[in-house]
Amino acid sequence: MKRFLSVLLSLVLAIGMFGGISATAYAKDAINVKYEQTEARKMLNRINQFRTAGSWCWDESNTKKVKYPAVKALVYDYDLERSAMIRAAEISRLYEHTRPNGKGPETALSGYGTCGENIAYTEGIALSEEFIFGLWKEDNEDYNGQGHRRNMLNGDFGAIGIACCYVNGRYYWVQEFRDYVVDTSNTPANNSNSDVVVDGTAVPSLTGIKITAPNPPTIKVTSPKKKAVKISWNSQANIKSYQLQYSYNKKFKNKKTHNVAERYGSFTINGLKSKKKVYVRVRVKNKSTGKFTKWSKVKAVKIK
Repeated sequence: MKRFLSVLLSLVLAIGMFGGISATAYAKDAINVKYEQTEARKMLNRINQFRTAGSWCWDESNTKKVKYPAVKALVYDYDLERSAMIRAAEISRLYEHTRPNGKGPETALSGYGTCGENIAYTEGIALSEEFIFGLWKEDNEDYNGQGHRRNMLNGDFGAIGIACCYVNGRYYWVQEFRDYVVDTSNTPANNSNSDVVVDGTAVPSLTGIKITAPNPPTIKVTSPKKKAVKISWNSQANIKSYQLQYSYNKKFKNKKTHNVAERYGSFTINGLKSKKKVYVRVRVKNKSTGKFTKWSKVKAVKIK
């Protein structure tokens, strides 16, 4: 069986990070694509298991493995999925991190701050999100070959959309990453044949879409070792940062406060008093408004 696979990477941090190309790739004719979104969405669990376990990547000298600490799970963003579907069709025409009209791939997103893209295609291989994920993990690659891996482990990203489409004997795959989430309203997976214009101008519509706002987090508090407490919380959309407070008093007298970056899903406090009960609460800051939610429900644990 013929087997061919090609994978490319770029990380978009802002407008203008991508060079232009000749406008000869620009065309307004439509191509027929078969979307495979049921299969594409299956990859989310693998990515999040990879992120939340923590991993490593080679440094630029390829002599040292750099530890990538566990970071929070990515939230699936259906707005980003629509962008990924646009890009999956586009890379069947122009397999680059440049759109067919010469613009950067970030212009396929409805909005972007810190964002990134992974692309791949296969030929002569059955449809398999597991296979593509394994390639993007790049366990046996050096630094230059681990760009996709670094994207999937990047704690600056909070959202992802994934797409796959079949065109002329090849499956084209795209992951789109962003630091904030727009749309978490679950929609049916698109597994249809569609005629798509791939001229590089399409952008997902936000008509009728309400940007998802965070709620007070659900927290879990444990004492994993002596004089320490670990606080963990659920992943949510559109979070800028976390703030946690703890006290030996249930009314939070003489409380201590810690601010935690959005990328992390837990925080450990060391140096506490053994055998004492500690009370903990957490709230989150909305990335869109800059305002805090209400506090979570208070949790208490006896310190080892």
